[in-house]
Amino acid sequence: MTTRIIGIYATKWRHHEPATEDTRPTLELGRLTEFYDFYRDQLPRQLHHEPVARFVLDQPLPDGTLVDVQFWLFALPSDSVVAAVTLDLRLPALDTDAAPTSAALEAFIYAGFTIDGLLLSDHIALRAAATGAEELTLPGETLPLLPERHMIVFAGEPGDPLPTDDVVAQALYRRDPPYRQEFAPVVRPPELNQGRTLGAITPYASLLYGHEDFLRDSIFLSTVQAVGTACRFRQIWHEAHRRVRDFRHNQQREEIGTQQRADMEVLVDHLGNLEFDLTFSVEFPLMRIESFFSALYQAMDLPKQADTLSDMFAQLAGSIRSEIMAIDIREREVAERAARERRDADLRQQRRNALAASTVTIIAVPTTLLVSFFGINASQVDGNRSMFDHHYLGAYVVAIGLALIPAAVWLHPYIPSLWRRRRRR
Repeated sequence: MTTRIIGIYATKWRHHEPATEDTRPTLELGRLTEFYDFYRDQLPRQLHHEPVARFVLDQPLPDGTLVDVQFWLFALPSDSVVAAVTLDLRLPALDTDAAPTSAALEAFIYAGFTIDGLLLSDHIALRAAATGAEELTLPGETLPLLPERHMIVFAGEPGDPLPTDDVVAQALYRRDPPYRQEFAPVVRPPELNQGRTLGAITPYASLLYGHEDFLRDSIFLSTVQAVGTACRFRQIWHEAHRRVRDFRHNQQREEIGTQQRADMEVLVDHLGNLEFDLTFSVEFPLMRIESFFSALYQAMDLPKQADTLSDMFAQLAGSIRSEIMAIDIREREVAERAARERRDADLRQQRRNALAASTVTIIAVPTTLLVSFFGINASQVDGNRSMFDHHYLGAYVVAIGLALIPAAVWLHPYIPSLWRRRRRR
């Protein structure tokens, strides 16, 4: 009996080209082909597919066990590149002996194999670069392979007797404690568990038994999208945490009332990009097998991760709004203070101008009056008298009175305040 094991691995690579007819996956999607064509911009696009000539598993396989090995590269709508390796093995039926399937699955979980003499990470790098993808290593991603991965075991033919629950547990949980049932509960979608078919899903491995080929390929494509989405969620979380940490250490000011708008600009820009990326990564159409898709996302905890990320961005947005509000209040106070200072300066300038005008008037009005008076040919002007003679006292009184009128008008607004100030003394 041929058993197919598929290892799906998130990578550090990004591919930015749009979906085309050439990027349609070479899979047997059956009636779902039309569905894929309708949503191809929102589903994984195939970048590379090749049969593997030399495949060596860390745990040697008995002679005649290996049937076929295929290598795939997919790009998601978020531009993340996901790698997949399909391994067809001639193994005993699960209900007869599940140990060989469990051992092969164990090796696939840890990428314990080489392809054409290269480690999986090196082979991914070689093929991804050839497709025009770019490597993007975020801070903290030091391992050759990223942690997000999922294994699928397709076993049995339609109509075969189903394995028992003990056999399913042996195949899925193997020997490592992190994969025991208390750490990774099984989800069984009703749509995949009808009659002589079985579907059991855990966060790191799924067992599908007795399903048609076109259904297998649709499940394969859905899992590719789930692994890439899980990777992007983790990257968004870490990147947002790093940006906030850098802001706290380098730009956040401890003293109240000193934070500037420019300090927030870079942080807000980065968080806005990440939140947009989160929205784009969460939106996806269901691949018709709704129960499997929902169960897989539930098993991988993706809905909760999406909610947690959304809550985090909402809290960060609230904090940023508070900071911006405080900055706005301070900027309004500064602007109002500057406006008051400008008004006071204008008022002082007006007063100086009025004083200058009054001074000129005080001097010019009596002088002009007297010059005009003494320059006329009238009986009141006696050429035999000096201009300072007391005979002209009335003219001087009138001239001085006219000069004092502008001064009185200019001083009138200040007299009440001067009077009050004198009384307080």
